[in-house]
Amino acid sequence: MTFARRLLPAVALIGFLLLSAGPALSGKTVEELYREKLAKLKPDSAAGHYRLAKWCKRKGLADEARKHFEKVISLDPEHRGARRELGYVSYKGRWLLPDEKARVQYEERLAELPEGDAGARYELGLWCKKQGLFEEATREFTKALELDPDHSGARRQLESAAQSALERKVAAFLDSADAAERRKLLAEIRRKDRVKEEDVKDWIYFVTGRLKTRPKHDGREVTRLKHPRFPIKYRLLGKTRGKNLSLLVLLHSGGPTTPANPVNDRTWEGLTRYRDAPFDLLAMPRVFNDTTGAGWVRESGPVAVAAMIDEIRRAYPVDPNRVYLWGYSMGGYGACWIGSLEPDRFAALGILAAGHSSGGARPVNLLHVPVTVHIGERDHASDHVGSARRLRDALGGFREAFPQGYVCRYEEYPGVGHQLPMSARTESFAWMKEFTRDPLPRTVVWEPFSPKRYPTHKHYYYWLHLEEPRDGMRIEARFTGENRVTVTTRGVSRFTIFLNDRLVDPKKAVTVSVDGRIVHRGVLQPSLSAIVESMDAKEDPEQIFTMRVDVGR
Repeated sequence: MTFARRLLPAVALIGFLLLSAGPALSGKTVEELYREKLAKLKPDSAAGHYRLAKWCKRKGLADEARKHFEKVISLDPEHRGARRELGYVSYKGRWLLPDEKARVQYEERLAELPEGDAGARYELGLWCKKQGLFEEATREFTKALELDPDHSGARRQLESAAQSALERKVAAFLDSADAAERRKLLAEIRRKDRVKEEDVKDWIYFVTGRLKTRPKHDGREVTRLKHPRFPIKYRLLGKTRGKNLSLLVLLHSGGPTTPANPVNDRTWEGLTRYRDAPFDLLAMPRVFNDTTGAGWVRESGPVAVAAMIDEIRRAYPVDPNRVYLWGYSMGGYGACWIGSLEPDRFAALGILAAGHSSGGARPVNLLHVPVTVHIGERDHASDHVGSARRLRDALGGFREAFPQGYVCRYEEYPGVGHQLPMSARTESFAWMKEFTRDPLPRTVVWEPFSPKRYPTHKHYYYWLHLEEPRDGMRIEARFTGENRVTVTTRGVSRFTIFLNDRLVDPKKAVTVSVDGRIVHRGVLQPSLSAIVESMDAKEDPEQIFTMRVDVGR
């Protein structure tokens, strides 16, 4: 073989690599190429959206891929490829997600049950638990006990009674309010961390039962938060029956309050005028700190609001993906600040007569939380209009790198000062209501903030955990392929990635790279501490995690 003939395969290989490298050698980032393709896409073309979705998936743009797959099925509901990419299964002529299929099967099994058979109801409850239908399981165990008050199995399931030593440790951790004791118990749980796949749902149901003993809303219109440090008053209006109720949290305006000038009392009571807002439930907390015009951006603001939401959700069937935060003036700054701390709680924010919070909020955290800002052109006192414009510009700048995120609607009213027209309220409510939360986004940006006056309490953020979050830290984590997580950090040495079977395929190896270095590669085992920690911190059925990768530990 001549030298030229031996060289040909190598030349061909180099040519192939040059062609396949494309984006890197062209000098354009994947995000820039995506924006070019998006600009050429016909909005009503299901085939075009499908091709772009597949391209995004190959390039690791998981969030964008999912949004285009969802667009495909909105244009072509029977598109099999897009349905399967989104996890749908075909069942008796219908496209259903796995949990929807399980609920349909539950109704079918329920219709076939013999009347008055406690044992059959108990067995159906066990089946529901294995499917992750925990509300339905509780319903069936309750019915079994009604039919047979001596049914020990049903009673044990309902009481979540701790039987084993490990269950007792988990129960003690969940019930304790002492930080040192909780750390000790969690360390003991970590030593018994691996659980069998078939036991995962049992543990989730056990923890769910223990969490039900925590304080809940007492049914009164005006009540007091059962929190040891911040027992604020709050009002709850709306319907409490039904399924998947939406919840709007309204933060009032105000300022320094004295007996001679009870401004916060007046503005809090004034929120009742919005009782007709288009949400099922309206929660109206009264600010804890009366000494300042920045009461919502003290530590009591986010801590009390989060505890109030938890109390309400424990008592009523609130959809965790339809919780909204809205505020006016002092409350608007609070909505920006609390929303930037707790973006994984909210579907959308409404910020009126306010803007970027002087408390040091990090709007970069609002990647997945749409924001509507309404401000008067002449609202110059305390530079309200300037802070609103800074918030708008910041979100617009972040959107350059994340074109599918940082959704912001901005309304500036010509000739208007601090008192906005009533239409601003109604328009903001209607706009916010159109959005639902994505509880498991496949790209997460987190910049903790904790100035000395406002110590942070946020340690669990979407599917990330920081034991000691501090100012200056940043984590950007994204799925760059199936079961592949790529993380870049600043000022962070130790953190945890929590995962579940909606984020990764648990039967396949998971690869995690941090700052260009692979820190984990392998199949993950179910983790009891991941279940316990995530459920304890979030009490959110959409954010239960069953696996973990600890980095730097």
